Amino acid sequence: MGSYVAHVIQHGATVQILLFSVLAIQVKRRAPHMRTFMEVVKARFGTTTHCVMICFALLTNCIVTSMLLLSGASTISDLTGMSKIWAAFLIPLLSCWIYTMHGGLRATFFASYVHTTIIFLMLIIFGFTVYGGSGDSSGLYGSPSKVYNGLEKASIQGFFSATQPEQTFGAGGYFSSLGSYILNDGTCYSSGATTLEKSCSFKKLARDEWCCSSDVAVMGDGHYCRASTKDCIDVSETEHFESSGCDFGAGERCVTSFLTMGSPSGLLFGITNIVGNFGTVFVDQSYWQSAVAAKPKSAVRGFLIGGLVWFAVPFCMATTTGLAGRALTTRPELGPAYISAAASGVGLTPARVLSKVMGSSGAFILLLQLFMAIASTGSAEIIAVSSILTYDIYYTYLNPELKSSRNGLRLIFQEAVVAFEESGRVAVSSVQALLDALVTARFFEKSVPVEEMGLLTNALDSFTVDGSIATKDVCAGLNRVVSSSGHEGAILLRVSKFFTAIFAIFMGFLTVFLQTLGFSLGWVYMSMGVIIGSAVGPACLTILMERANGLFISAGAIGGLLLGLLGWCIQAQLDSGEINYNSLGQDWPWVVSNLSAILGGFLISLLGSLIFPDTTFKWEMLNERIPLVDDIEPPKDDEETDSKLSRQVKLAIGASLVLTFVLWCSGPCPCMERPVDFRQAAKVSREHAIKAVQASKASKAVLKDGQELTFTVTAEVKLEKEGHVVLAGLTSQATADLENLPNNPHDISATLVVSESGFTTSVGSAVETTKGTTKGPEVAAAQRLASKAVMMFVAATSVPQGISDQA
Repeated sequence: MGSYVAHVIQHGATVQILLFSVLAIQVKRRAPHMRTFMEVVKARFGTTTHCVMICFALLTNCIVTSMLLLSGASTISDLTGMSKIWAAFLIPLLSCWIYTMHGGLRATFFASYVHTTIIFLMLIIFGFTVYGGSGDSSGLYGSPSKVYNGLEKASIQGFFSATQPEQTFGAGGYFSSLGSYILNDGTCYSSGATTLEKSCSFKKLARDEWCCSSDVAVMGDGHYCRASTKDCIDVSETEHFESSGCDFGAGERCVTSFLTMGSPSGLLFGITNIVGNFGTVFVDQSYWQSAVAAKPKSAVRGFLIGGLVWFAVPFCMATTTGLAGRALTTRPELGPAYISAAASGVGLTPARVLSKVMGSSGAFILLLQLFMAIASTGSAEIIAVSSILTYDIYYTYLNPELKSSRNGLRLIFQEAVVAFEESGRVAVSSVQALLDALVTARFFEKSVPVEEMGLLTNALDSFTVDGSIATKDVCAGLNRVVSSSGHEGAILLRVSKFFTAIFAIFMGFLTVFLQTLGFSLGWVYMSMGVIIGSAVGPACLTILMERANGLFISAGAIGGLLLGLLGWCIQAQLDSGEINYNSLGQDWPWVVSNLSAILGGFLISLLGSLIFPDTTFKWEMLNERIPLVDDIEPPKDDEETDSKLSRQVKLAIGASLVLTFVLWCSGPCPCMERPVDFRQAAKVSREHAIKAVQASKASKAVLKDGQELTFTVTAEVKLEKEGHVVLAGLTSQATADLENLPNNPHDISATLVVSESGFTTSVGSAVETTKGTTKGPEVAAAQRLASKAVMMFVAATSVPQGISDQA
């Protein structure tokens, strides 16, 4: 799909985290009692909607963990030889569950900080190795130019060596997944595989419109058939493509590029990627629990900074191991280490690239990075599922008696305080009498220790205003300080630890189940938006729209899912004529189904709530409806006043929208407007597209035996920035030893032309190219001149980002 995918992944998985900061601060503002997002759904809409959203939340956690373990198990198996089944069980148990069970959410946060730091250090190592290392004899990595040339070689191999006419089909080279980028922007090449600087492109034909005979068994496995009368290629039994823009009769062939932002398949992947990642953020309990645990200011800034930090991770992996891996597809002699479409689909590209580039040390570093990523994400998912099972299922439906005991104690307090309350407050002088009445009414299950009575006295003193205490503060102080009267928290903690073990084991079974069915990481990743995307809109409206209707929140989540599945199957049938694993795993079925799910779920929920609004609910009711464990109010700080929280809401909305706009306007969107050259693959977001570099002969000379001729060349460098052409004149000299020239003086005219594809020198009638064989002292001198010019070309194009107009 080309380098466009690197930009799509980094932008498509960043904006969701930025926008989630708005939901995070609204949760802190409207439901600080919340432990899981489903508790908000239960408090607002009741049991039916609660159960629906529980199903979608658990589906999200299962999808995230399955992708984590499918990739992790395959990578560990490929690098170490361990069984995938053993890896699927050992990864969650050893790297996630043990410390999660003992440390809880605090351990998860600590692991995320430490592991992210180590992961970034490893990304730096990968970048320097691929773009600044010594490389090897293949010349496919070690510098930006090598990776660039390697990707050009990969394209040429796919369209020349691996693509053969019907008569010699299968006799050429091997190249995996030509169809994945054949719709990218391309350039015409001559029959000798040299670029002609003419643009071209392919279009997809009907599935029964063959280029070669339908008898040719084109399976899309690395060999492709080209028609003999036109530039038309059969990629598989159902995919046929014809080019335009090249003169086929003159031997020209269209070769599409990896190094382009003109990638229709990349754009389709981007849409699917964005929708799916909205689901894995907005419907994932691990994000909501982070929002609840953080302070208001930290909740906003944390998600904003976290989104920007995440920006670098997929981009670095895609532009290092991703691009280098594509360059290595020109080396089928790698054998088991060759990166085929199947290997890439299960997430083995980084493993095989780093094993080739760095050897055993690369394998070790990747395994360490893998452990860091799995331990961090896996522990968060275990905590998330444990919280849902504990609070939304066990606490709500399996053992509601825990709440009845607490409600009974609350009733005792309310009956006892009536005799001492006046206008919602209790006089300090009456507190002791109230405590005696509570003891008599058996409010305390056992005698209160002296230490806790001292803490209670201090707590009540802090609530005292003008000689009295608010009744709700007296109740809160009793429940918080006199902890010996509560037992819900201890029971729920034991249940939560039990569920962490259950889900860690379930993760292993789920991964083995998917492996047995043959589901790849890529297939699951692209399909997640179909399954959980419909719940994104309902989740947002639950915390943002006061008049949201619970019936339509449920209908949106379920209806969007049904629309997504229906669109998925219909588009697969239209494109491939059948519905199966392969036809469902194509670009357009994924795009249609993902958009149908997320838009359908949002529109059903929104329109239904607008037409039939819930006018009885007010935001003030929400927090009171969420049950407290042991009636203990969560601690608050000075930042949680309504005015300060309102300012944080405005900050979250403004910053998330601005950052999202900036990221998209500086990334994929403008690059779709015009072609961009990625020769300097290590650079981030090139501003300058090099239009042309030419060097011409500066002088003529009459030569005699033993004389030296100095070639002086002026290179005219044109850089286009923001519509302005910047010109910089560079001068270089190369001295040639011409003592072996003939005695007869003669004129020599030397010309050097440098282009993005190489350089050509002409001296008189002799023409020398970068790979030419013409010999002679004049040509040797011109070659020295060419070397100088190439050095100037590299220096001129390797300018850092942000260069001023004064080049």
